[in-house]
Amino acid sequence: MLRIVFSKKNIKNRYQRDFLEKSKEVNIVKFRDFLLKKRIYLSGSGIIFLATTTSKKDLLNLIQTIKKTFELNIIKWINF
Repeated sequence: MLRIVFSKKNIKNRYQRDFLEKSKEVNIVKFRDFLLKKRIYLSGSGIIFLATTTSKKDLLNLIQTIKKTFELNIIKWINF
């Protein structure tokens, strides 16, 4: 499993992470909605679960889809 946290700050614990994510909630919802339209489910906790059966093709698709959110300005790094 993995979790993407949008911040330029070095996050030291879950309390810092939760605080940062609260202020970015609108962008996180946009990110989650975009992934869902691409058939990638992001849980409410923001965790992406991978299985041992996840293929290299699936991982590359995940990476490309996440990159596309930034290319299409779905969300912006500068806002984080």
